[in-house]
Amino acid sequence: MLMHFLDSGRDLKFALTASYDPVLVGCSIGAAVLAAYAALGIAEQIRVARGLVARLLWLVSGAVSMGLGIWTMHFTAMLAYRLPIAVRYDELITALSVLPAIGAAAIMLHLITQPKVRSGRIVFGGVLIGGGIGAMHFTGMAAMRLDAEMLYYELRTPLNSVIGFADLLKDEVPGKLNQKQARFATDILASGQCLLALVEGILEMSRLDAGAAALGREQVPIGAVVAERVAAHREAAAALGLTMRVDVAADFGGAELSPGALTRMLDALIDNAIKFNRAGGEVAVSVRRTGDALEIAVGDKGIGIARTDLPKLFTPLVQLDAGLARKHGGVGLGLALARRLAELHGGTIEVESEPGKGSTFKLRLPIQERS
Repeated sequence: MLMHFLDSGRDLKFALTASYDPVLVGCSIGAAVLAAYAALGIAEQIRVARGLVARLLWLVSGAVSMGLGIWTMHFTAMLAYRLPIAVRYDELITALSVLPAIGAAAIMLHLITQPKVRSGRIVFGGVLIGGGIGAMHFTGMAAMRLDAEMLYYELRTPLNSVIGFADLLKDEVPGKLNQKQARFATDILASGQCLLALVEGILEMSRLDAGAAALGREQVPIGAVVAERVAAHREAAAALGLTMRVDVAADFGGAELSPGALTRMLDALIDNAIKFNRAGGEVAVSVRRTGDALEIAVGDKGIGIARTDLPKLFTPLVQLDAGLARKHGGVGLGLALARRLAELHGGTIEVESEPGKGSTFKLRLPIQERS
């Protein structure tokens, strides 16, 4: 049910109630008026300035004044927009967002203060300042960082209640259910768990992107961890009539990795191989050393992936086939998180696939053995 909802909308959107701070809105308007007044005054000084140096000094000061004024107006307006979750701004990107406005203002002032001002120059100057404001706006928006941690806890509490009550209904704790009611309770539970997995995945991805998730490397016995994760998935594989085969190189010992991250990567790859396999197929997991790297390959004999779909495979929240997504479940975060974790280890995940013949995902990580 949840995947049908996600597919029908394609873009997952959260409706957040927001408001504006009237004081900051007024300050934003005031900044725009002052910037315009200063720019007009300086433009006149540029026209009457004698000598290249004097003209250049007035031009630079006018561009900085106008650019900073536009930037102040824009950023104050952004601060005036109150969301129900905490918002912070990347300091470097916020500071850089002023540069497009200053640059566009400089070119525009240069054009409109020429001895002969033609309409074409005025139009071109307007286009430039508009483009500069647009570039400043999108750079400023890119600096916004929503507090995913707070959003996670705000969503998790009601979700846990939904999941808990649905589980009670499914187990018929309040009383006996008919067949239709039992199916509804099962669907509610599955959808709630799917949405909780989505929220947790988004939180983890935001933590990784923000550098807030510590890997905590330690010596990990690779063969034992791989065997453990394969054993954890045997029941799910057997339910679909699949066999699982493990091949670990005899001379392979351990490596310095994050055990939690390795578990997450293996789970994502094995789960994917099980979900998109064919009935009666096989999931093959192999571990070997290739030079100074660890290579874990997870292969299946499933439906395969079209070459045109490979670039989208590791994009968060993207399902290659909506029909398959509804059939097999998942929210499109497992492989994206796995590759991100691999990249944080200095490695990557590659895929070889052919439609109708299956896929092989290869996790490659540099080996950092304890000296």
